[in-house]
Amino acid sequence: MNQSKIEKEFYQEIRDALDIYNEYFEEHLKNPDSDPNLSDQAEREAFKTLHGKNWSIEEVEAMKKIISNVVIGVVHSLFVSVDGGTALSNDGKALELIDRKTGKPLTEGALHENFMDVF
Repeated sequence: MNQSKIEKEFYQEIRDALDIYNEYFEEHLKNPDSDPNLSDQAEREAFKTLHGKNWSIEEVEAMKKIISNVVIGVVHSLFVSVDGGTALSNDGKALELIDRKTGKPLTEGALHENFMDVF
């Protein structure tokens, strides 16, 4: 796979965001009140419910793996849509990610396949 610099950076940003949200999950699992700015009361209550389970390190790591796989699956599905693989593109490809500097598509080939090759 021959990726452009911007495409590699794009995938790295997704990977970094995934790592940040896994850290967020783990921190809030340990201490549901660790973020006083958390405005979603339902999320806070969900963390409090999970916090009460006293999870082992292995269980926390298993949950982080599940969360990662779910997020990767959602991003993959979005990229399938961008690539024209859903009903959104029944009349031809409806979406495209463009490198603003070059005016060319972000990737040669299928974005969802290149993404999965990285992950």
